[in-house]
Amino acid sequence: MRNRFKVFLALSLAVATAALADLAGSYVVPLDDEAIRYATRPADDPVERLNKKIARGEVKLEFDDAHGYLRSVMRALEIPVESQVLVFSKTSFQAAVISPAWPRALYFNDSTAVGSVHSSDLLEFASVDPKLGVIFYTLDQKKVAKPHFDRRDAACLQCHDSGGPTLGVPGLMVRSVYPDASGMPVFQAGDFFTDQRSPLKERWGGWYVTGTHGKMTHMGNAVARDRDNPEKLEGAAGLNVTDLTNKFDTGAYLTPHSDIVALMTLEHQARMTNLITRVGYETAITMEGQAAFNKAYHQPADELSEVARHRIDSAVEQLVEYMLFLDEAKLDAPIKGTA
Repeated sequence: MRNRFKVFLALSLAVATAALADLAGSYVVPLDDEAIRYATRPADDPVERLNKKIARGEVKLEFDDAHGYLRSVMRALEIPVESQVLVFSKTSFQAAVISPAWPRALYFNDSTAVGSVHSSDLLEFASVDPKLGVIFYTLDQKKVAKPHFDRRDAACLQCHDSGGPTLGVPGLMVRSVYPDASGMPVFQAGDFFTDQRSPLKERWGGWYVTGTHGKMTHMGNAVARDRDNPEKLEGAAGLNVTDLTNKFDTGAYLTPHSDIVALMTLEHQARMTNLITRVGYETAITMEGQAAFNKAYHQPADELSEVARHRIDSAVEQLVEYMLFLDEAKLDAPIKGTA
């Protein structure tokens, strides 16, 4: 029986390792695994830490009529205004109030992102926990004595936990679509999930982009006027744009920019965050399983099988390759932002 179990464990780990040959498209990690416990393990991310400070009276968020808690919460989380990027495609659960005339604003730093939609009654947050990965919250845009961030696992994980775009863990993604004049994606035309490996010509469909990039092209600042030929966007009019005032009311936002450098940073960071989370998950699950095996079969507590080691190393290798920009898309011209 013991030998049978060893063979079964080895085969199980081998199958899992094979699936890791490419983390994109591999299995979705079970969030209720004892080594993960995404919903029940106490969170320790920037938003949850801010929640506790507010509850203890150590931090007081200020509310203003124009942007609610946005400015105050960005100061508290140390998120720079210059990181602002604007997405006008209807690719959020707040799609009904997003359009080319009223894009959704995103702001971010290394560990937290906040989304703000004009006329919405809430702010959206994605905050990185070192063990759990990305945790999603909302904050009601209603003036109260002690505002509270609420976790939104059920709603957000429907999109932000998938085998391809988020590598099978709760994560981030940057999506490029062919938007029609209302901002609705033309679904039959397909879409792209963007990171540093993506050709520039496939990036930023449904986003505003300010900055210069020479003769290189992208999909930003444009809509598909002909739904039967959505790939025919508005062409050169959307390229090397440095002023968006003819697109929408830029004065309603914290800055008039949707900076190309900020966009490229966000794209790099999205997959980077997902890779870090996935490596953490793989390591935790593998070590938990190895510990149970060692205990059951009286192996040394620090014993790590060759198969288990390979499973961890396979994930780590993909992380390191991405950190070193191994497959970064070639840039044929200088890129300069506006913020």
